[in-house]
Parts: sequence; structure tokens; C-alpha cells
Amino acid sequence: MHALILGAFAALYLSEELGAPLLPRLSGRAVPLSLGATGAVLLALWCLSGYQVHRLDLDGRVRRVRAVESAASSARWILLSVHAGACAIGLLAQVRGFIGDVVAGDELAALAPFVLGLCAIEFIVYPVQRRLRDAMTMRSLDRGLPVHPYPSRGRFVWLWARHHVFFMLVPLALLLAWAEGAERLVAGMRLDGSERDAALLGVEVLGLLLVFAFIPPLLVRIWDTVPLRSGPLLERLSAMARVHGVGVRAFLVWRTSGLMLNGAAIGLIRPLRYVVLTDALLDRLTPMEVEAVAAHEIGHIRHRHTPWLAASVVGSVLVFGTPVGWVTMFLDPGTMWGQIAFGTGIVLTLALTLVVLGMVSRRFERQADAFAARHLSGERRGGEAVEISAASALAMSTALSRVAEAHDIIIDRPTFRHGSIRGRMRSLSGAIGLPSDRLPADRAASRARWAVVAMLVIGAALAAADVMLSVGGLGMVG
Repeated sequence: MHALILGAFAALYLSEELGAPLLPRLSGRAVPLSLGATGAVLLALWCLSGYQVHRLDLDGRVRRVRAVESAASSARWILLSVHAGACAIGLLAQVRGFIGDVVAGDELAALAPFVLGLCAIEFIVYPVQRRLRDAMTMRSLDRGLPVHPYPSRGRFVWLWARHHVFFMLVPLALLLAWAEGAERLVAGMRLDGSERDAALLGVEVLGLLLVFAFIPPLLVRIWDTVPLRSGPLLERLSAMARVHGVGVRAFLVWRTSGLMLNGAAIGLIRPLRYVVLTDALLDRLTPMEVEAVAAHEIGHIRHRHTPWLAASVVGSVLVFGTPVGWVTMFLDPGTMWGQIAFGTGIVLTLALTLVVLGMVSRRFERQADAFAARHLSGERRGGEAVEISAASALAMSTALSRVAEAHDIIIDRPTFRHGSIRGRMRSLSGAIGLPSDRLPADRAASRARWAVVAMLVIGAALAAADVMLSVGGLGMVG
């Protein structure tokens, strides 16, 4: 879902950069075409979902559920394609014609059909999700597990939007508003071209740092979170953070009505850093498994994975984007082919950046798993290495398998940022009996960091070369 939201923002950005619409004849019809195509996709999904639900009630075959899930996934990507196509033919320009160039307002209005379409998909597939939950409720009762009341259709969609859409939409909207406001502020200053560019860059970087530093308190309110109650579990988790030298403002319970089994670490700076555990995770996992998940999140903080992931994005953009800019600068950006080449270059840069991000992220996930096993085996910051115990590796592996079971995840199927559950469990199993300072997951993460450093160095050299060419009138920005 995060990739879909990013893709929608990228489509708006590209349309802004490209300027004139690719198909001027359709520029005045972007809004009705977008709404019409979105409505047609949702209507088709509604009909298919209704038919499959009816058949599911008759024969109870799981393939009915798979069919709806597959159709919903396809519908999301089709809606993104519709949104991107509408942007290409002038969606943003037409929206501005209606409401004006409001700071971040016109972009959010242009995004509205896509975002509302995503919410409508969840509204449509709710009956299938409800039937799955009913079946899982019977299984939970048989096993003596806690059962949460399933939310109504409206609340289900609202919770889904808060958890999946607003989590990305709000920070991106704040960054967009800051960037547009900074551009207008700097434009009103009496500065020459180079001074204006430098001032704008400084203000935008400041905004980026402020948003990422201070967004966590807002995000934990977008999610429905409450502090973890005082007790033995909170004492164990707080002690774990202290012994590893990780400052955490609070451990929070993420109330999802039992819909999600997950954990997260949010925040870059100590006073605004939180570790979040969902209600279902606390209900279904043993205390040792909960500690393993929390240790996994502490491992992300301890190894500074978030800044390294950000550095991988910056390095990738510099390494891939600068040469692409050199290639496209020879084409006239005012022509259709020049626009296509420019857009293709940006899409290629983004695609390669995502590839690098995924590769680095998957190695960091395994290192966080290994950190959990190291903690449960008795390793402490500044202490001696320990041998990874079978019980510690099993606790983290079992937590992963319970997550997969709760979310109907195929454990052999890899995901973009986390890899496959099976691969992570195999990595933990291979660590049993090894010294905690010689784990393969740590070595793989170290190689990923060196690769990021190399990309940053190469990217900086390419950027410096571009500046030199720009001074001579040949650079991609000159």
C-alpha cells in the first residue's frame, strides 16, 4: 500500500515536471475520465465480489476468497494506472482551474479519486474479510485465544485508511506543503538565481528533517494507540531498551480490533521515539515471543537502519538519476518525445532506487531478527559475545510464523522489504550455536552498509561533475 501511495504522488510530481499534457486534446477531460474509469473499476470489482461471496456461502471454497483478493489487488494497481494516466493528460492543471493553486490543496484534491477508490475497494471486499474473520474466530475459540469484536463495515474502512493510507499520506502532504510554501517564500526574496536555488535547497532540507523528526507523535495518533499498561511486560521491555542503550519515549499498544499482528519502531530522535505493538500480537504471542518482536524493533533502532535506508535512497538517486539527466538533457523538453524521455528517466531512476532499497531493507530485517535472538540469548551492549540458543531463535521464528498465520501470508512468498518468512526463519535456524558476534545476518548487513557508502561516494562525485558541467553550460540543470 505504501508503494501505491508513493506512486500516486510520483505521478503528480512527474506531471508537474513535464509541464504540458502529453495529449492536449484530452487535457480538459482529465477529471471526468479519471472519475469514470475509477467508477468502472469499482463497479466491476463490486459485481465480481458479490458473485464470489454468494458462491462462497454455497460451497465454502477457499478459492472464492483468493479470487476476490486477487481482483482487489489488481484493482488497486489499475486505479494507480488510471491516476497516472489522468496526471499525464492534465489532471492537476484541471483541478487547479477549479480550486486554484492552493498550497498542497490542489495536489490532495487531484489525489482524492485515487485515495477514495482505495477505500472503496476495502468497503467492497469487507464481506469476504468478515467471513474469513468468522472462520478464524471459531478457530481461536477452539484454541482458547482471545477474540475481538469485528468492526462494522464503516469502522473497518476507517481503521484500514488510518493504518495504511494516512500513515503515508499525512507525512507526504506535510512535505509537499512545506516545499510549496518554501518555494513561494524564496521566490519573494531579492536573490539572484544561484542564491535563490541555494536558499530553496536549504529550506527544503530543513523541512525534510523537521517533518521526519517530529512526525512520530502525529503518526501514533493517526494510529489508534494507547500506552502499554504498567506490569511485568512493560518492565521487561523497558529494561531491554535500557541495557541496549536505546532511548524510547513509550511502548504503545496499537488497537486494531484484533485485525493486525505486528510491531513497529517509529522516530529518529530519543525524545520522540516509540515502539508500537498491536493488540493481536499481545493477545496471541507468549511473553517471550512478544519480547522477541520488541527486540526486533529495538534492533532496527540500535543498528540505525532507518538512516541507512534513507542514505540508500539518496545514493541511488544520485548514482542513477545524474547519468539519466545527462542523457535526457540533449532532447528538447518542450517536445512530446523530450517529455517522454524525461518521464522515462525519472521512472527508471525510481525503479532502480526501489530495487536497491528493497535489497538493503531485506538484509536489515534479517539483522533485526538476529538482534532479537542475540538479546534473548543473553547478549547485552558492551558485554561479551554469547552463543545463540535454540530457544531464542525459536521464539523469533515462532513469532514470524504466527504473523504469517494471522495475516494468511504464504511463508515462501518473498515481499519487497522483508523477504520471505521462510527465508528469515531459515536464517534464524542457521544462527543456532554460533557466537553472537559472528552471525551471517550481521555480515550481510555490514556489506549492505558498505555498498550504500560506495553509492554515496560515487553519487557525490557524479553530482560534483554535474555542477562543474552546469557552470560550463552543459549540466543537466544548466
